[in-house]
Amino acid sequence: MKSDVTIQRDVIAIVLSHALKESRTSGREVIGWLLGFLWNGEIYVCDAVPCTRYRRQTKFSAEADPLEEAELASKYPRDVGIVGLYHSHPFSLGRNSSLFRDLFDVGDIFHSHTDDITMKNRAGKRKNYLSLVTNGIDYACFVMRNRVERASPRIVDSISYSDAMDAHQTEIDISFVRAMDRKALPRLMRELGRDLAEHIDSTIDVNSLRVRNLPKKGGRLSSPAVDSRGKGNVFRAAEEDDKIMVEVHINLSPVVYTSSKKESEILEALRNEMIDDSAYLMWKLLSSRMLDRFKESVGRIEVGLGSFEIDEDGPLPLKIYSAPERSIARKRS
Repeated sequence: MKSDVTIQRDVIAIVLSHALKESRTSGREVIGWLLGFLWNGEIYVCDAVPCTRYRRQTKFSAEADPLEEAELASKYPRDVGIVGLYHSHPFSLGRNSSLFRDLFDVGDIFHSHTDDITMKNRAGKRKNYLSLVTNGIDYACFVMRNRVERASPRIVDSISYSDAMDAHQTEIDISFVRAMDRKALPRLMRELGRDLAEHIDSTIDVNSLRVRNLPKKGGRLSSPAVDSRGKGNVFRAAEEDDKIMVEVHINLSPVVYTSSKKESEILEALRNEMIDDSAYLMWKLLSSRMLDRFKESVGRIEVGLGSFEIDEDGPLPLKIYSAPERSIARKRS
């Protein structure tokens, strides 16, 4: 029977090494993320990233910091990136166990009821989501479809996303102005992100976008609309009586990777990528401590937002955020 899960061999090595090292040093469970893409209904896994920040980590359970997962997911264009989780069951590899018994007693590699719930929550509406369970020596693979099922993955030496997916790029210029009540300042980023998404939906006709199919050449793809200093991507705000006048200018050249040949699906992916990129720039704005400056009664402020590049030289295309060359925030009289 043909497997619908394909995993690159060195991914297994990363997972086993991470689990075994932690089991031998602290005896605690580990978590990490499986990275790849879907192609023709099959899951391809070409990289794994260990978790480094935990909310909780014991011998029997672990919970990753959700912010670390969000940061990882934001580094990849839509349709590539996180396709599953891995975690360990280290309790059979205690210091008092013999290596021989550990090697042949693999009954600890199972998917618990708690694992099922975690997998369903992570999968959301996705029909295919992967879970790898390991004791550091062996592993088992499970996939979320209508329910959690055990899978027998095909292990290969290498996977090339460029053989399965085409890259598509467009350009968009977004200008957005809004008057906000000063009392809404603590909610500024949340409301601004929502309004930007609505602005993209209501004012941009995706069917009129000019889409370029990009050649498969590797290296970095820079935005033709914005230079590496992020000129043009800017947030401005000024106090006017009890109001705050907010102005946002964003030039985007989103890139998506998809195996679909349907124009409607490509355009929808580009639209969603615009929203993702805009939301990320708003998050960078929040991290610039702009709100703290407003609390100090700054009359006018301008914040550079930076820009994106795509690095195609790794296992998957990776978004590279470039901060503006100048200081992110500056006061204006």
